[in-house]
Amino acid sequence: MKLFGNKTNGKIFQDVLTIHLFLLCFTHLGFAQAITVRVVDVTNGHLLTNYQASISPLYTEQNESSTKPSQELGIQSDKNGIIQISLPEPIPQRLFIKLNLKAGHWQCGSVKFADTQEAIQKGIVGLSPGPKPSKTHVVVKAMPGEIVFLARPMTFFERLLYPLVKE
Repeated sequence: MKLFGNKTNGKIFQDVLTIHLFLLCFTHLGFAQAITVRVVDVTNGHLLTNYQASISPLYTEQNESSTKPSQELGIQSDKNGIIQISLPEPIPQRLFIKLNLKAGHWQCGSVKFADTQEAIQKGIVGLSPGPKPSKTHVVVKAMPGEIVFLARPMTFFERLLYPLVKE
């Protein structure tokens, strides 16, 4: 039984290669870019769970210098402490991310303007919370497509003074 007629092995290989290249060129069209948001406890490297985040894509119009927000997404982390979002089309220039952690318990830079292309290509790690990291803090790296926030538990004195200094 001949599947390809009288074609030689070289011609069959060339046809199969052409089909694969054609399919490879168009596979990205059906997939949206995704960003993962994580919050890491710098004292032990564990992910925080049960937090919410508000994520707004930000677009810059070419004629204006201001950045205009579009719809805001309110998302709850999963049981593993991860938030996965699919970026809308067209991909926004920046993302505005605001975390809602348990007040009075965590010290975290909970607001972030993130460059979308940098997050997709390299990943972004937020600033270390509070004072200079001690030797017990873990080193956290972001993978491409990730935005990582760093958090630490508040000390006893920070929790004691929190009601006096909260905004």
